[in-house]
Amino acid sequence: MSNITPETDITEPPRWPPVEQGIPAVSEHELLATQREMLIALEQGVGESPDVWVRHYQPVIRRYARWIHLLPASREHHHYGAGGLLRHGLEAALAAAGLYDRRVVGLEVPSADRKRYQQGMRWAAVIGAMLHDCAKPLTDVDVVGDRSGDLWNPVKGSLIAWLEAGKEQRYRLRWRSGREDRHKLGATVMLPRLTGADELAWLCETCGQDVLLQLVDAVTNGVSAGLLSETILEADRVSVAQDLARRGQMNEDHRIPGVAAESHILDAARSLLRTGEWKPGGKVCLRTHDDHVLLAWPKAFRDIGNWLSNHRIPGVMRQPDAILNVLLDTGAAKAGPDEAPTWRYRLPEGLTIAGVRLKPGALEVEGERVAGEWLDDEKPAGAAVESTEQTADEAREPTAPNTPAPHPIAQVPEAKSFRERVLECPAAEAVFGDLASGAKASTLLVFAENAVYLRYPEAFTGYGMTPLQVAKDLVEGGLAESEGKKIAHDIEGGKGVRLSGFGPVYARSAARDWLEEWIGHQTEDVRDIKEQRYVPVALFESWGRLFEGEGAIVDWLESEGLIVTGVLDNGKQKDKRYARLQSSAKVKKT
Repeated sequence: MSNITPETDITEPPRWPPVEQGIPAVSEHELLATQREMLIALEQGVGESPDVWVRHYQPVIRRYARWIHLLPASREHHHYGAGGLLRHGLEAALAAAGLYDRRVVGLEVPSADRKRYQQGMRWAAVIGAMLHDCAKPLTDVDVVGDRSGDLWNPVKGSLIAWLEAGKEQRYRLRWRSGREDRHKLGATVMLPRLTGADELAWLCETCGQDVLLQLVDAVTNGVSAGLLSETILEADRVSVAQDLARRGQMNEDHRIPGVAAESHILDAARSLLRTGEWKPGGKVCLRTHDDHVLLAWPKAFRDIGNWLSNHRIPGVMRQPDAILNVLLDTGAAKAGPDEAPTWRYRLPEGLTIAGVRLKPGALEVEGERVAGEWLDDEKPAGAAVESTEQTADEAREPTAPNTPAPHPIAQVPEAKSFRERVLECPAAEAVFGDLASGAKASTLLVFAENAVYLRYPEAFTGYGMTPLQVAKDLVEGGLAESEGKKIAHDIEGGKGVRLSGFGPVYARSAARDWLEEWIGHQTEDVRDIKEQRYVPVALFESWGRLFEGEGAIVDWLESEGLIVTGVLDNGKQKDKRYARLQSSAKVKKT
């Protein structure tokens, strides 16, 4: 097992809950060098020619090492330190090579094909033993980059490739619950990625399709009868026994406990409540009538992610979806109807809030309970289930909620401005916030035929719900209109959701705060000249509709000395007006 011990950064003060120091992002060469003796022993144990070793064994070993890097094999049992999973796989492979040589294989195969058949069976036994835990990167742990807080996707590519692409120096783990039930499915996904399609094709050509299926069955099930299953199962047992036998020689500091992600996330929520950024009983965090806590989606989770970033909490995911998954996985949050991640809570005045439902005791929120009702909560036994079937024509179009007693838009007080209604609807606040910051193009806001539309589905994606659900939230919040079941309407260039009583969402001064970030996001017909970004004035005017002053926002920004406008004379489109930041500072580009 690797003796790599995480370094301690003495410049960082201790935190509570404790955060382990993470695993270093070593290179492939450094990683394999830690197992040099084992690799030599494995090559000798396999006993194949150098050509077969190089062509059929080395590529899989290297791919496996790149994929799993220094992950531990378990949290507390065997091979629990950094590098444990790689070592466990190599030990099992070596044991499988020895076990295979004790068996008589291929007597039923014609003598002319027997050597090649035995060669393929040996490869299947050895590689199958090495990869018998290949599901663990997918099912057992979440890997989080120390610098970015991003989550590694083991289906997409190797851990080493992910670390290199993200320029990560260290990473940390979060152990997942309910791991055992997922290994079979996880192995089915990971096995072909780690063996490689060429090697599986070679095995199939060498030994036949039946042996290929035996290998898949042995790795995914691990309990079937037959040479491969029995060899792989015994090789796993041998490696585990070896590691447990040397446990007395191991330092307990090698254990990789994993980041207490749930604790840090809930600490962030408590801090947001304590500092007043969240008001107890408000529309972001409220205590419901049955002592659950509703965190508005996605705003509350963006706030938590920002808090984790600002407080430099390493190894904890900062994206709303990832934070939500932690709370669901640890049982702090309760999955919604049909295992949806969010719930809908309707207040007495008719406003519906989409959010994540924390179980009683997960987060303490002071103040009175907020009256309301959970929509689509568990129906009592024997209750009639309402049909939700749609016709073929209805299924092709996004539709409004089909409830027997809908809450009409009129229940939202007409005296409230469009801005006030946006602030009461977390989904709308997220959509318009992205438009104002430039994360979404302001041209998704379309003015046509004396009405204002948000393009569907583009403006409604990326919020942890289906675009249709986000659109429904805007309808229920009195911000958008539907015609019966139909929400999306045909507009030039596609479809759009018609807004109700659209008006400026933000004060004019807010444009000053978002200006540089918004410019950095622009990609449509921009010009980058001498470290300055020039943006068409037409885009500024489209963006300005979100702020008080609408089209006049360009004149106001220029009068404030924030931008300068003019015709860009570069030999092209001399009649088009552009604007740039008055400051000489660079603008970050996306």
